[in-house]
Amino acid sequence: MVLDADTHRWLHQKSAETRRAYSHDLGRVSTILGKPLREITAADLPRFHQSLQPLSLPTQRRTVAAIKSYLGHLTDAGTPLALTSRALQLPKAKTRPKETPTHEDIQRLVACEMNPRNHLLLQVLYETAARGSQIQGLRWRDLQGDAGTGGIILRGAKTRRGQPMPLSPKLWQALHDRRGEAGDD
Repeated sequence: MVLDADTHRWLHQKSAETRRAYSHDLGRVSTILGKPLREITAADLPRFHQSLQPLSLPTQRRTVAAIKSYLGHLTDAGTPLALTSRALQLPKAKTRPKETPTHEDIQRLVACEMNPRNHLLLQVLYETAARGSQIQGLRWRDLQGDAGTGGIILRGAKTRRGQPMPLSPKLWQALHDRRGEAGDD
């Protein structure tokens, strides 16, 4: 597909990887339908959807997203179109039933970790249900209280001031013992 100057400007607002993928997707669809994307009509949709079938679901979704984004850009630019981006629907993602690990599954996972530091981090992760970013941001100064009422302060992208989380006395003591003479950070 030969891209006009307006399409080039639109694409260059995207990241390099998105530019590459969207250019490929726009070109493939234009070639399959045998016309510029500006001229696509509702009558072209069955053939368009048929052309997506051999592709993986993520590629189908990206292709439709690229076309929707492009048509939306053209609409915003005041270009008269026979088909709007609303006419295109993203293919539904196939969902699998979630399999929640049991307490025993988690305990086996933690028990398999041989590095004492990582072993403790996995236990903190399990007891607090913290986000990965919160675990990454932990500092020794975040360990608060004592073995009976101790907890940890979790900070992260969604909570700058910190969120106190209680810890079991056993885990609090294990963390306190690991800390030893370490500084606050």
